[in-house]
Amino acid sequence: MPKEKLEDFSFEKLKKRKRLIVTVLTVLTIAVILAVAALIYLIIIGDLNNITFLSPALVCIFFILFFYIGLKKVNAELNKRSEA
Repeated sequence: MPKEKLEDFSFEKLKKRKRLIVTVLTVLTIAVILAVAALIYLIIIGDLNNITFLSPALVCIFFILFFYIGLKKVNAELNKRSEA
């Protein structure tokens, strides 16, 4: 199947996609902040035996970067359409 381009989507669909991306970014960012806070808490109380729970946070950081790049592309397309 051919890959859909941002130019093929309607303005309203792009706005919905932007809202979805912002929501996902917010959830992933909160997950990473909670994981880092838990790690800092375990370091402070001296009970840091296992930091494997931090690996999902690293995966979330990867997805945050992925979605942020997509958000920049959607914003650029929306700006281009609103100026025209």
